[in-house]
Amino acid sequence: MAKIVLGLGSAHSPMLSLGGDRWSEYGERDQANPMLAAAPGGEVMTYEELLSQADPAIAKALTPEKLQAQHDAYQKAIATLEKTLKDANPDVVVIVGDDQEEMFFDDNMPLFSIYWGESMRLIPRHTGESAPQIVRDSARGYGDVDMDVPVDAELGLHLIHHLVEADFDVGHIRYQNKEYGGAVGPLEVAERRCARGDITLQKFEEIKTSLGQEDPRELEDTLQGPSRS
Repeated sequence: MAKIVLGLGSAHSPMLSLGGDRWSEYGERDQANPMLAAAPGGEVMTYEELLSQADPAIAKALTPEKLQAQHDAYQKAIATLEKTLKDANPDVVVIVGDDQEEMFFDDNMPLFSIYWGESMRLIPRHTGESAPQIVRDSARGYGDVDMDVPVDAELGLHLIHHLVEADFDVGHIRYQNKEYGGAVGPLEVAERRCARGDITLQKFEEIKTSLGQEDPRELEDTLQGPSRS
């Protein structure tokens, strides 16, 4: 019988890969973002709409000194997670994550899915030369080297069998698409909405222009390929 010896959790955010002195710069992009998500329900709002609902006291937490202190605390916490995992030295690590249209798309979106391939390909996030410098800098948190990470395929299959027997609605994936990537951020979300016909190409052009991107007509080329059909 396996024994769970440790559980770790971490938020994920562009802020974790940017210095505290860059946070305000990243936040300024939100002022032109028409598709911000409001907590806790995820309603889509503009920056001004969200600002009207915010507690005015939040301004006291947005000074350069406070932002840098937060950054330092986060980096210390990440280092603690790394050391804790190394000290535990587990035989196997089960990673649970949320997929943001990186591996799965609307053509097949499982509630849960377990990967049981022999290895998992990790690819740095490519933002393109037209992306703002702050976006390219934050993408460094995804790493800068392609690598194959070994996977305990036998354990993955074991989990699939037992979860199905326990009446869990679990999917499985053994191979990654040759080309994968997905909607991470407002531009990509708008792109997929346009591809589905939820918004017009003209509306997509307006959103892309408001976000400071280059020629929106590149959409037709971007949408080619099996992962975006």
